[in-house]
Amino acid sequence: MNSDYTSRMRPLLAGIVLWLVALSARWLAVDAAVVGSDSLGPYLQACSLSASWLPKPPNPESGDALWISALPLVWLADSIRSLFQLRMALGALVAPAAFAATWWFLPHDTTRLRRWTATVSAGLLVATDPGLIDTLISGARSYGAPELVGLATAALALAWRGKRLGAACAAAFLVMATGHHPLAAGFLLAAVGLVVASPSFRRHLGRRGVRTAVVVGLIFALPRLARTTAIALCGEGAPACLSKIATSNVGENETLLPVLTRALHDRFAVDLGWGWVLIAIGVGISLFGRRERRAGLWAIGGLLGILLIGASTGYVRAYHLRIAAVPLAVATAIGLSRWWPVCLIAITSLAIRGHLNPPAVTDPGAVARADLIASKLVDIEGTIWVDQLWWDGPPKVDAPAVVLSAVLADQDPDRFQTAPDATFVLLVSGSGPPPPGTMLAKGEGWVAVQVGEVRAAQMWLKGITKRPHQKGSAYDWMAALHPLKADMKRAHW
Repeated sequence: MNSDYTSRMRPLLAGIVLWLVALSARWLAVDAAVVGSDSLGPYLQACSLSASWLPKPPNPESGDALWISALPLVWLADSIRSLFQLRMALGALVAPAAFAATWWFLPHDTTRLRRWTATVSAGLLVATDPGLIDTLISGARSYGAPELVGLATAALALAWRGKRLGAACAAAFLVMATGHHPLAAGFLLAAVGLVVASPSFRRHLGRRGVRTAVVVGLIFALPRLARTTAIALCGEGAPACLSKIATSNVGENETLLPVLTRALHDRFAVDLGWGWVLIAIGVGISLFGRRERRAGLWAIGGLLGILLIGASTGYVRAYHLRIAAVPLAVATAIGLSRWWPVCLIAITSLAIRGHLNPPAVTDPGAVARADLIASKLVDIEGTIWVDQLWWDGPPKVDAPAVVLSAVLADQDPDRFQTAPDATFVLLVSGSGPPPPGTMLAKGEGWVAVQVGEVRAAQMWLKGITKRPHQKGSAYDWMAALHPLKADMKRAHW
């Protein structure tokens, strides 16, 4: 009995260790996280939830899953820093998901040495993947789709063992992944193809298991279907309305083949370096095993699904292909583990490469900057209007981030209003002149100034000849804290 208990605990402990390895790589990137409207959109929308208001997705191509999954983080965090720490912890789930998926995809009679080589290698591969870390730093490149597809892959592997709960969870995770990024629907296409084209999968799961998964998927998809229907009824005809959203990021001069080629090159040759050779070999080998090809077919089917959807809209980037990171890692580890010494050496070398080549950081210190300015607002009495002005160069301060940080730190949301008599705090980025007033904080390329009232800032700006590159963003935090009172005109100054 004691031996059986130990054998059951070993995989769990290994999954936890891999999660800690992934977390350590991501924890170092917390202070490098990008702070802006795209990365903070889900959290701002989550803050708007109330008894009289249901949040909307932060962008039209996303789903409600994006802000729903942000709710626990907003409830637990007490600063922007802790918010991103929690996000990194969730992002590290790719490692135990890859471990579990590999464990369940491998046949029961797999030797212990090969099983452990494959599972640990798969987890290590995604734990140190610099592309996945870059996705977390940017905050908005596929959002949480890579983790959700990873969890769906583990659930699918369990379903292939005849577990109905696994199939239901896989359906739920896949629908949630498309709510984070629509290109994750490539794996939904692969899942439908799996059910239709694989008699062995239907036999393992049974008709009831398949029906349950379909029903669960439809239930989770209802909010997204409702949003899509609303977009389709924009008044210009459903195809035109949907096409406008799908192609909103497409450049006028972009042609399909270069777009696809650049995405594949940047994901595999740039993100992973020579690791793309390992992936190609490993996935290829996995297809030759009668009972192991499931993982390879799932990874290839999902990747082709992403490329197919991207080709149909003309928009796909390297970071979209990171959605397939866990399935590809699982198939790679299963294939390479046939020669376990080669697998361990190759994956360890690739993991070291990933550790030694962290993603580029565009704005170090943005997280600490937002929390610092927010802490200075505590001593200001009455209502506060926080806004921003961007002269030139990279934007250094973000008003919605500062207000979100203040609210997470338990400052009263009602303090923040776009009222004419509110104390006006202006955050200035660039080399332009700072406004007159009380300096709250400053750094290289930015200042935070307590001006007085909004009229004082208006008069100051009218009195200088230089024009800012961008002015104002108070509407974003106003719509999050007071959605029923938010008014674009009142937030303008």
